[in-house]
Amino acid sequence: MIYGHGDDAHSQTHHIRDDFSSNIRPDGPPVELIDHLRARLSAVARYPEPAADTVRRQLAATHQVSAAQVLVTAGATAAIYLVAQAHRARASLIVTPTFSEYEDACRLHDHKLAFSARARFFADPGSHLDTAPRPDLLWLCNPNNPTGEAASRDELLALIDAHPRTLFVIDQSYADFCLVAPILPADTAVRENLILIRSLTKTLGIPGLRIGHVFASASNIAALARHLQPWAVNTLALEAAAYYLAHRARLAPPLETWLAHTRAFSRAVAGLEGFTPHPTATTFFLVELARGTSAALKQYLVEKHGILIRDAANFRGLTSRHIRVSPQSPWQNHRLAQSLQTWRG
Repeated sequence: MIYGHGDDAHSQTHHIRDDFSSNIRPDGPPVELIDHLRARLSAVARYPEPAADTVRRQLAATHQVSAAQVLVTAGATAAIYLVAQAHRARASLIVTPTFSEYEDACRLHDHKLAFSARARFFADPGSHLDTAPRPDLLWLCNPNNPTGEAASRDELLALIDAHPRTLFVIDQSYADFCLVAPILPADTAVRENLILIRSLTKTLGIPGLRIGHVFASASNIAALARHLQPWAVNTLALEAAAYYLAHRARLAPPLETWLAHTRAFSRAVAGLEGFTPHPTATTFFLVELARGTSAALKQYLVEKHGILIRDAANFRGLTSRHIRVSPQSPWQNHRLAQSLQTWRG
C-alpha cells in the first residue's frame, strides 16, 4: 500500500499544526543526533558501506549476538519485503488487524494468504498452526500496530517452540514504545523458526532516513542476505544508527514519560461523548467513534483545526468508525481533545 498510511501531511491542502497520525517517537529526533548528522553531511559524497557492516557489528555487540545473526535494512518495511521474497510462494498466516505491508509484501511474492483476528488467534493458536492447511510463515506485529496490544516474551517463545515447522516473523518495531518484555535477539540463535524485525526509524524519530534491522539465526540471515541489494542503506541513515548505538544510554527514549502522557490522553478521550479509546500497552491507541466516520473526522480536524489523525478504516478487521492516535505533548493532546469535543459527526 503506497498510500493510506499515517503521516500523510504531504497530501493535505491545509497546514498541519499537530500530527497525531504517525506512531514514531513523539518528541521528534534527539537534538544531539540532528547536530551530529548536520556535522556529517559531507559524508554523502561517498558511497555507504555495501552491507552496512559497521552498524551490523555494533548491533551485534549491543545485543550480544553474532554479527552473522544481524542484517541491516532500509527501514523495517524493507526487511518485511525481504523476508517475503526469500520465502516466495509459501503459505503465510497474518494476525490482524495489523500493518498492511505484511499482506502487500506477501502478495507481491505470491504467498498463499490466510488471516486470523488477534484475539481469536491467541485464544486458540493450535487451531491455526496445527491443522491443515498449516502456514509456513506466521506474521505477527508485537507490540501491534494499530492496536497497541503486546504479548510477552514467555508467551511467544512457548508458542514458537511448540510449532517448530512454522517460521514466526515478529515485527518488533514498537518494542522501544512498550514495557512488556520482548523476545530478545539472543533468542534467535537456537531457533531456526524465528525472525525478529526492528526499526531505529521509529525509536529515533527519523522516518525520512529509513533504518531497520533483522535478528535471526545465521542460516536465516544468510538466506535473506542473498536477496539484499548493495548500498541498500544510505550514508546518513548509517551515521544516525552508528551514533545512536555508540550513545544509546544517553539517547534512550523517555518511555515512562511517553506512557504517562498516553494514559492521561486516553482518559481525556474516554471522558468525551461518542469516543471510546481501546486499551494499549504502547504510546498509541485506537479510538472507536459512536457517530460519523473516521474519514469525515479526519477531514474535519485537518480543515478546522490543523490536526492530523490516522484514519484506521483501511486496516483489515477494522471499520470506518476507527481512528488511531499517537499522543504528543500534553498541550497538544489537550488541543486534540478540545477539537474532538466540537465534532458533531
